[in-house]
Amino acid sequence: MKCAAGNCVKSAVGVLWYGILLPRVHVRTKMKPKLNRPAGMDVCQTPPYALQPLYPYLDKGKQIWESACGPDKLLVTALEDAGYWVTASDIETGDDFFDVDEMPTDTIQVTNPPFSQKYKWLEHSFELGPFALLLPYETTFAKAFQLLCRKYRQHIVKVLSPERRIDFKMPNKGWGGSAQMPTCWITWGLPRCMEYVEPDFYTYYCRMDKEKME
Repeated sequence: MKCAAGNCVKSAVGVLWYGILLPRVHVRTKMKPKLNRPAGMDVCQTPPYALQPLYPYLDKGKQIWESACGPDKLLVTALEDAGYWVTASDIETGDDFFDVDEMPTDTIQVTNPPFSQKYKWLEHSFELGPFALLLPYETTFAKAFQLLCRKYRQHIVKVLSPERRIDFKMPNKGWGGSAQMPTCWITWGLPRCMEYVEPDFYTYYCRMDKEKME
């Protein structure tokens, strides 16, 4: 997909909602069981270039919530440098995503969530509001994902597929490893883009009933 991120980064900033996310989001003080903590290999950091396909679809009049920012906060820094207002949280700093039961209007969740919790994270994201989640591409073929799309049909799920695999900073290899798997931005409820970007191609998901072969 061709990305007009450069034009979007230079567009005027008109954010009026900076700093309202955490005060208005009800977060319980009691920590949830350890079950919600990401597994060891989940603590991977996302390079800033992973945001390039997403920039044309993020309205700078919305506040961005990075809900799993990780220790390096790489996406937070990149979004702020691009002119967005960002609020960050992470389980390791005591902010459990699953404790949040309300997300203010004019806010978009943007994050790379723990892959081991991807379907649980997706379901809660649908409950909260607009989001863009960086997840393994195979997620889109799972029945759990497809059922969620049918349940929350008030908005159309849009999948943005980067042209190349993303090299993550892994807890066991740092930046030294290669891309582990193809990933994509799964988006829902994003406002109409201020500048429409014509894609190179479309992907249509079509029904197919499997038959047992003998």
